[in-house]
Amino acid sequence: MKPLLIIDGHYFLFRSYAVPFKFNSEKGTPLHVCTTFLKLLRQTITIVEKLEKKDCNLAIVFDSETKNSNSKEYNEYKANRIQDYSSFEDSPFIHYPIIRKVLNHLDIFNKESINYEADDYIATFANKYSKKYGTVYIASNDSDFYQLVNTKIKQIKLCRRDDYEIFTLEKIKETVGIDVNEYVSYKSLMGDKTDNIPGIPNIGPKRAAKILKGEYNIDLSKYKKMLDRNKKLIELNRKVPIKLNLELLRYNKKLLFNTNKELFAEVGL
Repeated sequence: MKPLLIIDGHYFLFRSYAVPFKFNSEKGTPLHVCTTFLKLLRQTITIVEKLEKKDCNLAIVFDSETKNSNSKEYNEYKANRIQDYSSFEDSPFIHYPIIRKVLNHLDIFNKESINYEADDYIATFANKYSKKYGTVYIASNDSDFYQLVNTKIKQIKLCRRDDYEIFTLEKIKETVGIDVNEYVSYKSLMGDKTDNIPGIPNIGPKRAAKILKGEYNIDLSKYKKMLDRNKKLIELNRKVPIKLNLELLRYNKKLLFNTNKELFAEVGL
């Protein structure tokens, strides 16, 4: 069975938006972000196919700009990520429909999460596919996906240039100092500045790992309410109501690996 590559769409979108150059097509369509997005996509597919020595199935999941289940749980959740782009001449969201138009033309399954976190859709896809079919690779630099890693689910982190890291059970143990099944508790103790989740004061990665190993004593009883909330926010939902359809996970690889000029001409950009 083919491995499945799941792309964290908004990570790819914002990473592509950060490129310093800009250019438009002859029709005036801004294509610099879409071009970089496609480069990252091709790069990641090539990594998986090199590791697995076979073609892969593909899915891309994007975050919604609306509130989701975790926002209802904690109003400040990800509030620090909100940025007003209304005064920007260029913004990630100008490029979002262009990218999805190209992905649809390539028959690449892409979904915008609405009622759930994109991470929960990814978690559910990975969980279902790995149990029924085979290996799953999640392409994202979000360490929250560590909690999903097992013998059949791995995480790809893209580094500078063409470098990358594959996070396995062993790699996470080596990097973080804890077992994967302790990750939610570990992150709950520290909190997550990226998602605006407060943790226990003065508890960083090293102390959090030591607490879980019983090497650092602290009274956690007064933080119970906060820790319970943090666990709810950090633990990924692997039971989002979605159907796994293999036909939707196939894509037009030949067209994807054509030149951008040919691809954009076909799409009419």
